Amino acid sequence: YRDTMEQLIKERRRLCPVKLEYSRVLDDKVISALCNELKLDKKQVFYSESPLEMSFISKIQDDLRTRKELFYERRVPQNSKYIDMKQPIIDQIAKKDVLLSYPYESMHPFIKLLNEAGSDDRVLSIKMTLYRVAKNSQIVEALIEAAENGKEVVVLVELRA
Repeated sequence: YRDTMEQLIKERRRLCPVKLEYSRVLDDKVISALCNELKLDKKQVFYSESPLEMSFISKIQDDLRTRKELFYERRVPQNSKYIDMKQPIIDQIAKKDVLLSYPYESMHPFIKLLNEAGSDDRVLSIKMTLYRVAKNSQIVEALIEAAENGKEVVVLVELRA
């Protein structure tokens, strides 16, 4: 999956940046040069005193893992009482809206919906934003299959948390 995404990113057309954020004092000439190069207006440039690079958080998280009293009890996602997994999900949501709340409810209905949408003639496109995608994501697999079946698939993926 990662190799596929890297290749797609290399091949896609580049979009203009919408914001420049920096966290240490920069000379006005540097900012002007960056704005010129990136085709940004000064209104799109922001200084922030908070660190942009937050990888130190994972070290803190690792250190705290041994402190069980700091964590809530693990919860198992529940099946939604509004979805009948034996029936097509598309037909169910055509009759009434259904709200699924993750991580409290199971992802299985959503994954089933994506698989159905990928092969349903009534579906023309699938558009979504994905945050923190698993390495072997069933969601990504369903979206790839939908695209291979001729559906327009547009996904905004966070490449790194």
